[in-house]
Amino acid sequence: MTTVHPSPDVPLQGKNPGLRGSRGWLPWVAGAVFALGLAMAALRVGLGFVPGTGSLGADWVMTDFYSSMYYPVRAVLDGGNPHDASWLEQYPGRDRYGPFLPVNLLIHLPFALLTPETAGQVYFAFSILMALLLAALSLRLAGVTVTASLAVLVAGLVLLSRPGHWTLMLGQHAILLACLSYVALLNARSAPLLSGLALSLAAYKPNFGVPLALIMLVGGHVRVVTTGAAIGLAVNLPLYWILASRAGGFRRFFETMIGSYQKWQARFNQDPSTNYGLVDVDGLISRFMGQSLDSGARILLAIGIPIVAGLVIRRLDWDRQTGRDLAVAIACTALLLSTHHLGYDMVILTAPVVALVARGLPPGAPSGLRWVFLALYVIPALNWAATRGVLHNWGGSRAAWLAITSINGLCLAALFFGYVWLALAHGRRPSPTTSASPSAQPA
Repeated sequence: MTTVHPSPDVPLQGKNPGLRGSRGWLPWVAGAVFALGLAMAALRVGLGFVPGTGSLGADWVMTDFYSSMYYPVRAVLDGGNPHDASWLEQYPGRDRYGPFLPVNLLIHLPFALLTPETAGQVYFAFSILMALLLAALSLRLAGVTVTASLAVLVAGLVLLSRPGHWTLMLGQHAILLACLSYVALLNARSAPLLSGLALSLAAYKPNFGVPLALIMLVGGHVRVVTTGAAIGLAVNLPLYWILASRAGGFRRFFETMIGSYQKWQARFNQDPSTNYGLVDVDGLISRFMGQSLDSGARILLAIGIPIVAGLVIRRLDWDRQTGRDLAVAIACTALLLSTHHLGYDMVILTAPVVALVARGLPPGAPSGLRWVFLALYVIPALNWAATRGVLHNWGGSRAAWLAITSINGLCLAALFFGYVWLALAHGRRPSPTTSASPSAQPA
């Protein structure tokens, strides 16, 4: 039987029973949902390597894994520089190497020790395990008791969603980065060293780690951010030195890296005004304008949205579940809106969805608003029309194209402003009593 804790504003002390589902029908439903999601992804990925399967084959399957993880590491192991196009052209990767920190190469080193085919299979299995971890961390962040059935059910729903399926198809980083972000948020008060380590690792893809660090810094978690910065410097600087020595010096290396980034950014599918998958504010505004925003506006958005999120989060009481639910939802939506993010990155919204289903919105929120928020999550999760296969053959009007490609970003923006309003109207400031309690720990 599934039960919901009666109070959405419980202190974070001891175990919150949350949702329970260890007996009855839930294990069977969870298993069926997970098996269906896994089968869909495995079938599509498998067909991607079979000639003559038409649109189901999708020759871009696992392209992100090979272009941003496997072959860049292979280039380093072979004595080259992954930011140098002349090196990557020796490998069958379909894309240029993006603006990753060097620790990305270290994290994914084990996969590059395998043959290309085996590495892709192992990474697919690794992503499935990460989906289960994502589900468990989401339940923890939402204050719900973690059971095998609930974790499998949440992971299965992630795999069945458009963002989760897209992540597996491309071999993307999104699920791993969402897990690292969750560890940083979950341990921000209780274990700042662990939180800082997770934050430093999440920064290997800067559009995750940098806005999250800014949100946490403004939100009051200074120790976490300084710890993460120190760890990041300690790990990345030696790797930069190795890459620079391969390139013939730091000047030559950074010239190569900047040139590679400019060519990566100049690709057609990186133009915010034409990219069907972007969910950030830059992409949303650029589509309606019909042209990309200038660099100044992009920088303003990239800095301004996390600062607003951090200032609002700073008002919330992280020692109560309501405060943490709002803080996590604001942080996740702000992260996605502020910098370059595509639909697959929305897997990071798993924890806010779990919190919404388990407890609803804070006491005092308007009746029925919970269902509005749930719809704002469900629409992007089921927006299978915003896919390359559908839009490539699209014969409709520009207005319809705008609606299909922008609905995800509009839902995300509505969620962000909705959560900010709830935090300001119904969120609780830490009271002197709470601050002085033994359970409250310094940020």
